[in-house]
Amino acid sequence: MKKAITLLKIPAFVGILFILNSCTDKCEVTRTYQTTVPLTWTLESIRAGVHILPPKDLKNPAKLHVKDNYLFISEAKKGVHIIDNSNPSNPVKTSFLEIPGVVDMAVKNNTLYVDSYMDVVALDISNPTAVKEIGRTKDIFQNGLFNGLSWYYDPYSRIVTDYEWKTVTESVQTDCGANMAQWPVYNRGVFYDGFALSNSASGSQGSTGTSGNPGTGTGGSMARFAIYEDYLYTISQNNMTLFNIKEEAKPDSTTTINLGWGIETIFPYKDKLFIGSNTGMHIYDNANPEKPERLAIFNHARACDPVVVERDIAYVTLRQGFCGQSPNNWT
Repeated sequence: MKKAITLLKIPAFVGILFILNSCTDKCEVTRTYQTTVPLTWTLESIRAGVHILPPKDLKNPAKLHVKDNYLFISEAKKGVHIIDNSNPSNPVKTSFLEIPGVVDMAVKNNTLYVDSYMDVVALDISNPTAVKEIGRTKDIFQNGLFNGLSWYYDPYSRIVTDYEWKTVTESVQTDCGANMAQWPVYNRGVFYDGFALSNSASGSQGSTGTSGNPGTGTGGSMARFAIYEDYLYTISQNNMTLFNIKEEAKPDSTTTINLGWGIETIFPYKDKLFIGSNTGMHIYDNANPEKPERLAIFNHARACDPVVVERDIAYVTLRQGFCGQSPNNWT
């Protein structure tokens, strides 16, 4: 009896193997996914790459800055769109300023300050159709992060390596039953910084709502460049670097302050600096613009953290992204 049972089990096991093997036929399926591709720039090509060109269409807008009747919108890593907004119901594209590696900017009087990978560049915008470079402070940033992608500068090879997202569609061989017709494609489009507060009835004016700072523009909620009096503040992932811009064509790096990690935005208001990070909002006393001093930190769940301030209310907007998972907006 035991032998009979053993003989019956063997054919059943072989039958299961036969069924499994029958599902291993190969089929051709199409899948779509996102990957990154590297880009390299020589130091010489970056520093010779500033050019004024005819207007272009916006494709990957990154940051917004408002000055008088003009809008300045950075095209991520490519340049800056200059738009005449004299008639807000009908903005007119004036020109496109090609700048390798640009993301952030700030304006004082007729000088536009931008990043160009590792450098801070000063540009004369008195004639928006004939912008020209008037100053450059070199080797300020060694790396950067935007839209989930990092770039870095190698001072020995004098090469900048950057990356960009690319959507790939390809045909592959797979098991017929694997159901891999298409991989998910995540939307990693550039985050457009379209939130900026205008000057209020309370008398605030100048860069990003600062008080007593005439001649400067208004930045958006994701600004990493800001101006207060004769100082330009720039932030990286962990540092704030101050530039004396009393002589506008020659931004002079004076101080670097370590802020921790995950720093994203800066917003000056009255005599304070409000700095957004992945985990909280830092508040600095800026009564002495040359030496800001930290006053307090407001902590929150890990998330991307734009900050703007108006009438003594700080708006801390937590958004989803590569820096966090929070789906909510807090005020």
